[in-house]
Amino acid sequence: MVKALASAPDVRSARQGIVDALKATNYKGVTGTTTFDEYGDTSNKVLTVNKLEGTAWTDVYTGTFSGS
Repeated sequence: MVKALASAPDVRSARQGIVDALKATNYKGVTGTTTFDEYGDTSNKVLTVNKLEGTAWTDVYTGTFSGS
């Protein structure tokens, strides 16, 4: 984001630059390679759902998000 914000007077006017910077990202991390589409959305569609029971969080579901 530093590249996208470098010449912008504010964050709102840097929006397209941020999206363009995300599209050019190809990050290899512990969860695999993460890239971004033309809207700046991540290609990593892993979804984790947790539930608070009392004071403890429990895992409900982890899987690939396939909704639209």
